Amino acid sequence: MKSHDITRRELMLAGMALAAPAGAFAQSARPTQLIVGFPAGGGIDLLARLMASQLRAHTPEPVVVDNKAGVAGRLALEHIKRAPADGSALLLTPDFPLTIFPHIYKKLAYQPLEDFTAVAACARSELVLSVGPMVPSSVNTVPELVKWMQAHPDKADYASSGPGGVLHLLGVMFSQATGVQMTHVPFRGSAPALQALVGGHVAASFNAVGEALPFKATGGLRPIATFGSKRSRYLPETPCMVELGYPNVQADTWLGVFAPPRLPQVLVALWNTRITSVVNSSEYIASLDKLSMEPLTLKPAALASLVKTDIERWAPVVKASGFTADE
Repeated sequence: MKSHDITRRELMLAGMALAAPAGAFAQSARPTQLIVGFPAGGGIDLLARLMASQLRAHTPEPVVVDNKAGVAGRLALEHIKRAPADGSALLLTPDFPLTIFPHIYKKLAYQPLEDFTAVAACARSELVLSVGPMVPSSVNTVPELVKWMQAHPDKADYASSGPGGVLHLLGVMFSQATGVQMTHVPFRGSAPALQALVGGHVAASFNAVGEALPFKATGGLRPIATFGSKRSRYLPETPCMVELGYPNVQADTWLGVFAPPRLPQVLVALWNTRITSVVNSSEYIASLDKLSMEPLTLKPAALASLVKTDIERWAPVVKASGFTADE
């Protein structure tokens, strides 16, 4: 299959209802809603619209994106929990509302392991620690950064996209492993966090690689380390924490598709096959590359196991952070 150069505008328009010929497994002609818990125009929304567009070649019914933004993605999870278990509504979500929020919110309106049916994974994003102009240009490695922060504790702070998320807790994990005490400075999203970094208002920031790359290109920040099991192909000159001697400092963010509880297994298998076919397609992979993201495929049982494993993995990190929320 020949790859197509899919533009950002095409990604924005990709969630339109596009029907394919009816097949042997057709449920009905009604659209399937792909629920997203974040506003239109963001990275997760773009990914959902790309998925909806690509699914048109694999589904007899249209797939349309429905943004139910609110409370850091939790509104969408609460909606899909109550949706009919007939395949007419699916949820595309990042990992943290399922894996981290159970440790943070005292009154969470859903149980991640009981209230959702794991269907398929669809993407992963690598994470990076960067420094900005507040940190001297001579500081370019993790040991140098730790030494500088220990010598300047009043400047040893880091930005993230918000409290209680993966990036906030990655800073906690990094601090524990290296022994440096860093102060968390939360922002309302990655864009203002990165603006604070390149503006010299904070020393460091944890971000998705794709968010940091444009600022690296303009010289506004310097990547120090990534957090995968090996170096990122998007930042091949930047070492990962594993190779620096921190085997337990690993994290990324993944996105997956989930359904209401008790979705029949025949529909789970059907949607896993459809979504996996999309994720393995050259068009989807090329489009993900433009977002500096990588494809990820998992069987339903493996995705459910990943949720469970990540819930357990983040528990001590959240506890060490001392962060909780009462809303």
